[in-house]
Amino acid sequence: MKFFDFEDINEANQASVSGKVIKPVWIIDKNCKPGE
Repeated sequence: MKFFDFEDINEANQASVSGKVIKPVWIIDKNCKPGE
């Protein structure tokens, strides 16, 4: 799992398609701190 800012949606998609990332997670709220 890898976190991407929503503005990096194309990068997240490419990472998923290439197999570099299995589960891209988009962060829409910049104040969100996953795992904290």
